[in-house]
Amino acid sequence: MDKVTEIEIQAIYAFVKNDVKYQSRVSRIIRTVTEALQFGTYCDSTKAKKINLIMSREAASLMGADKKKANFAKKTVLEHTKPISTLYKELLARKDDATLAEVSQKLVDYVRSFPLVTITGEQDRALKDNVALPHVRYHNARIEVGQVTAMTFGRHPEWTILPKALQMVVVDERRSDFV
Repeated sequence: MDKVTEIEIQAIYAFVKNDVKYQSRVSRIIRTVTEALQFGTYCDSTKAKKINLIMSREAASLMGADKKKANFAKKTVLEHTKPISTLYKELLARKDDATLAEVSQKLVDYVRSFPLVTITGEQDRALKDNVALPHVRYHNARIEVGQVTAMTFGRHPEWTILPKALQMVVVDERRSDFV
């Protein structure tokens, strides 16, 4: 894990211990930490969408329909399947007992259990204000989550739906740098 991500996790821990209410600044730091944990290094959401193999069927279709990565980036959203606000509420609920190691592990577990998914802007609007469990949110919005084998802009990628039981629990076992 890079030094900046370690420091950001320490900041999240300090927010929790000091009962800092959820706000955009807290959200931004949690977002950058989860992106760094999922992709092995921090990258902004525009770059992450161009490398994230976990996406909706519709996002995969957009990728195949246009050679321009920039157009794909404009029409898609890197979405936290479980809202960051929900994660933060869970961290705050344990503020009295939380340790830095536990907060760090909770963030790692969050990314492993609820990976970031690339979806279309329209799908993102369908998910807004829906704080149900991830599989319920996605089911209600009729979003199928799958994985492509490669990022193939301008050619329709091979997209495979994740089994229902795994739709919101994706762990890349090849990654050894999660912690």
